[in-house]
Amino acid sequence: MHRPHFFIPVLLAVFLLSGPTPATQVTLQPIKDNTLYQSATGSTSNGAGTYFFVGTTAGGSVRRGLLAFDVAGNVPAGATISSVTLTLHMSRTVALNQTVSLHRVLAEWGEGTSNAGANEGGGAPATTGDATWLHRFYNTSFWTTQGGDFAATASASVSVGGIASYTWNSTPQLVADVQLWLDSGSQNFGWLVRGNESASSTAKRFDSSESLSATFRPALTINFSGGSFPPVITLRGSNPLTLPVGTPYVEPGYTATDNEDGDLTANVVVTGSVNHNVLGSYVLRYNVTDSGGNPAVEKTRTVNVVDTTAPVITLVGANPVTLEVGTAYVEPGYTATDNYNGNITGSVIVTGSVNHMVLGSYVLRYNVSDSSGNPAVERTRTVNVVDTTAPVITLAGANPMTLDVGTAYVEPGYTATDNYDGDIAANVVVTGSVNHPVLGAYVLRYNVSDSSGNPAVERTRTVNVVDTTAPVITLLGENPLVLVVGTPYVEPGYTATDNYDGDITTNVVVSGSVNHDVPGAYTLTYNVSDLGGIPAEEKARTVIVVEEPVVLEVIIASDGTLSLTWNDLGANFVYTVESRTALLDGDWAPLPPADQWPTASTSWAGISSTNGQMLFLRVKGELLP
Repeated sequence: MHRPHFFIPVLLAVFLLSGPTPATQVTLQPIKDNTLYQSATGSTSNGAGTYFFVGTTAGGSVRRGLLAFDVAGNVPAGATISSVTLTLHMSRTVALNQTVSLHRVLAEWGEGTSNAGANEGGGAPATTGDATWLHRFYNTSFWTTQGGDFAATASASVSVGGIASYTWNSTPQLVADVQLWLDSGSQNFGWLVRGNESASSTAKRFDSSESLSATFRPALTINFSGGSFPPVITLRGSNPLTLPVGTPYVEPGYTATDNEDGDLTANVVVTGSVNHNVLGSYVLRYNVTDSGGNPAVEKTRTVNVVDTTAPVITLVGANPVTLEVGTAYVEPGYTATDNYNGNITGSVIVTGSVNHMVLGSYVLRYNVSDSSGNPAVERTRTVNVVDTTAPVITLAGANPMTLDVGTAYVEPGYTATDNYDGDIAANVVVTGSVNHPVLGAYVLRYNVSDSSGNPAVERTRTVNVVDTTAPVITLLGENPLVLVVGTPYVEPGYTATDNYDGDITTNVVVSGSVNHDVPGAYTLTYNVSDLGGIPAEEKARTVIVVEEPVVLEVIIASDGTLSLTWNDLGANFVYTVESRTALLDGDWAPLPPADQWPTASTSWAGISSTNGQMLFLRVKGELLP
């Protein structure tokens, strides 16, 4: 950090009795000082250091000092410089007596904030505005000649030995330098302090204006005569002054004093204006002249109308935004306003993106800066892509479903789809069961949730286990059954079974009757229903009551011709003629060539039998099915 530059405007005033014009003396301290460190890159300086260096180091590197004083600000205009002396305190060296000379600098240079610290011989990295071996102002303006632009002829020289204070006494050139700086302040660039650069290890360290000891700081003593001090204008408040755009400018104030006229503040003329509604740098000029016609050094105040107010971004719509997965994100909108630029919504930069196909929390960032570079406070919008849509279960097959008792239940199937997870049928949980051997209504429940925990609407399937199979009646014995007239009818028997109820023979209802005394065809019907009310297919038995079968004893003629006629039982009967060769022994066999005859008479020719053999014949009548 810079230490302040001190100056002592007047240490001594001496009135010389030999002439009408009194001589005056002022002693000044530098307004800036620095060291040029020889460097190919020009990146080393020591603007804020407490020392400056001259001469050559043991390694052969050159050091040069720079000093500048505010002459015109402390010596009245028109004065004549009579003598000048410069006193420097040398505080460190490795050499004995070495010549150190002052050379007038020919170009403006700077003092930055670099500070080497410690003994400071190696310098510090240059900062903006520092003078370096290559730069007048680091790192934008360069010396014409590396090492500084200065007059080749020394203005004064002195031999510097051990640690002590040394004075460069007045010379015509020193006087000429200071007179130039008084008369033409634009050429006041100070002196370059140069040591012995023809050999190594000649370096000297001098205290700078930042020295902790005021006694050791450089002192320029100027003796002058004549001249007049102009009025002095002093500006109050900041200079430059920063004014927020839109805020009316209020003059902070000023004073003007003169050594003869006193307070001239009321006579100050201020020119220039400030447009507080338009950004820019405005210069106000303050001038006044005393009664002797001496103008004050013009003062100027720079008023920088700036925009330091950040724009404001306002988000329209919900924040956070909840977005159903699969639904494209549509920006709800935003606005951006600035105190100077107005509506700058079109300049807002939105970063981030929303993948509406993937669940997650997405952050969009909204930023904008006004034309002055003031950034708005960043706004963010969180977009939560969520899944609130329940999956859908679809049952395949019948519902309700009828299942025959005893038949194992086979699931007809189902599907489950979700807007985000897709096919999740494998995740469906089916609860409930079907006891297929037991009649009843059974409920199966189908449930599933997607990966977001949204449950589907429960689906149910009702399975009715029913008995749809009719029982079966089975007749035992012959059917039709031929009964010889007069023989009481005895039921041959029957059974009835059901797939669910089992044996229900005892429930069979037999309808119809047989009159065994009267020849004829009688029908008996057999019916039954299971406990579910399902009727069996009706069965019927025909009982034919016939007269005693006719058994004929015949002898076949030698030509094998035989004719028979018997009682016809009716159109629904067919007849079989059976024969055997013994009345009581052997099996009855149909008489060829035919097994049955539809009529009550027939004849045979050429019966294959031994001539004169006795045959026993019988005729059987059978009811057509």
